Amino acid sequence: MRRKTAAIAIACVLTAAAAGCASVGTAPAPAQETAAAESAEEEEQAPEEQEAVREEAAEEESEAAEEVQAEPAVYQSADGWSVHYYPDSIEVQEGEGFTSFVYTGECAGTCMLTVTPVADSPVVEALDELTAGWGDPEAIQSMEAPFLGDESTTGYWRILEDPGEGSGLSETAIGIDYKGGALLFDVLVHRSGDDEIDIPMSDMLAEVLDSFDAGEAADEAQADEEMMTDIEGCDTFTQIVDKLEDGRGYANETIGDADVLLVSQGTFDNLDGNEAAIDSELFIYDGEGVPAYIGSVSSGSTASPLAIKDGELYVASHHYITRYSVENGELVVLEDVREDFDADGEATYFIDGEEAEDQEAAMARFEELFGEYGDAQVIGYSTVKRD
Repeated sequence: MRRKTAAIAIACVLTAAAAGCASVGTAPAPAQETAAAESAEEEEQAPEEQEAVREEAAEEESEAAEEVQAEPAVYQSADGWSVHYYPDSIEVQEGEGFTSFVYTGECAGTCMLTVTPVADSPVVEALDELTAGWGDPEAIQSMEAPFLGDESTTGYWRILEDPGEGSGLSETAIGIDYKGGALLFDVLVHRSGDDEIDIPMSDMLAEVLDSFDAGEAADEAQADEEMMTDIEGCDTFTQIVDKLEDGRGYANETIGDADVLLVSQGTFDNLDGNEAAIDSELFIYDGEGVPAYIGSVSSGSTASPLAIKDGELYVASHHYITRYSVENGELVVLEDVREDFDADGEATYFIDGEEAEDQEAAMARFEELFGEYGDAQVIGYSTVKRD
């Protein structure tokens, strides 16, 4: 923002200088005579009036700069994926086999997001190779969760936080399956400890990552989506749990009119005495009394664990919240409210997938739902430990 404002100011100075040079030794044109008269009138104005005019002009210039800043650019890769970014704050650097989005604003060090496709490699192996140079493996956190809240795409995370004794360097790598190989997102930042510096940097890099569009690969992944829990030959929920891999989570809850087994890809300490989860596949006993899969749900992040209130399942993120129930053997969406921000930061609200006719009412309901979610009970999961 400041760089764009400065550029506009410099351009204005150059324009004024050019106009001054052109007028040397020549008679003033009518337009110039008018400008001279206006200048004389300005000199007669009171200092307070002149200051008000200058402040208004500065405000208009700032608004013009913000309008320029609000227009995102699109980076379209040769592999089919794309992201949005703001050229005033992000510089795109293409290398051999990777693309970096480098933050150009004030930062305590290098701050960037690098996207790297890895052909013909399982995503976990690609991540292990990327993080091999991060130092002590014990200091690296690992987890699995839906990528950007998309339950059809599993994200594999590796996180290395600054212990507070170094340069503020933190690094997060996320991998997803992509076109028979892997796509890696490596977020490297240096934090200064000053929110006025760190938050704008973090927001800009998050904007790039959150805007990721897999293109045709997303349709392929959706078509290939399969249940990840093996229930073949299982006659009871207990038998399903007995087959779960180490690290996965499970919980029993009454949702709607059914006893439901929820099985997550992993769990985390919710710091309230519970192991919580952000995703689950849901199973009930069908008409024949055997376990049946009825669907899956996923929230956006560990800040929004799955929760229960009045027999309803709440699934949320920063920009959406959904209430589910189970009725007549099916997972049913009772209510889904979402907000979508445009490049100018203006929110549009959607109810059950359709743009709301009454935006104010939709926004109010969005906030009410988050109030309900805040009163809900976070689901406590048991974590499978085979060792």
